[in-house]
Amino acid sequence: MKSELIVSGQKINDTVETDRSTGLDEQRTKLLEEPNYQVTPYRWLILVCFMGCVFNNGMLTLTFTPIAIDVASMYDVSIFWVNMCAISFLLVFIPMNFVTIYLFKTWPPQHVLRLACVI
Repeated sequence: MKSELIVSGQKINDTVETDRSTGLDEQRTKLLEEPNYQVTPYRWLILVCFMGCVFNNGMLTLTFTPIAIDVASMYDVSIFWVNMCAISFLLVFIPMNFVTIYLFKTWPPQHVLRLACVI
């Protein structure tokens, strides 16, 4: 039997053997099944690593606050630029968070964590 499936906006034409007792073809039912997710304890390790990165980002910003005047005088820049350097880490966090979410959806977690360690 000639069957036509539409998957992600693309037509797939294929000859499919149908099951005569139910009238459903196997390929169509496999595509329409709900995904099978497995919950593993490994997710807690990923959460702890993510929380550690967020904590380190906040600590870096907080450590610049008490020494802003000393850093400004040492490098002969205004306090505004020292504070902007500290705030830049917080501002970069927002768009990179979306990149991280996308990578975790498309790549295996171990590859995303290795990339994060390299960066």
